[in-house]
Amino acid sequence: MKESFDLIKKFKLEVKDKKEKFKKQILKIRIDRINENFLDSINIEYYGNKVPINKISTILKVNSITVLIKPWEKKYLNIIYKTLLKEDRGLIIINDGKMIKLKISKLTEETRKKLIKKVKFFLEKKKIEIRNIRNEVNKKLTKFSSLEEDFFKKKKK
Repeated sequence: MKESFDLIKKFKLEVKDKKEKFKKQILKIRIDRINENFLDSINIEYYGNKVPINKISTILKVNSITVLIKPWEKKYLNIIYKTLLKEDRGLIIINDGKMIKLKISKLTEETRKKLIKKVKFFLEKKKIEIRNIRNEVNKKLTKFSSLEEDFFKKKKK
């Protein structure tokens, strides 16, 4: 009986984890405005470790489509700039020598459709992962319930 509850608890945790990962993937996708978590997944090589941009620079959201990034150490300006270029998120990236300015360009209909496809793909992938986990848990629960029934039948005899 306890194993059944443990399985269900584990299932709920795994589903919660899948939902969180899906949310993080969605936040990476560019839309018509910049959200606060847009840069969280971009890591920079900093003294031998990979760290998020917001840990080595000040990030200022100027308006809904513009963000300024000012590294605390000037030597990281070009490293951040090159990393942002590699990320290829459809941003206009301007390095003025003191800070980096990110602007989001307007989405075209074609780009919008591609983004919708991408979101649907991520969603379907997570649905399949959750479905597989659920099926696995159901098989184990069925196994446990049949074992418990056998145990109780033996007790009655």
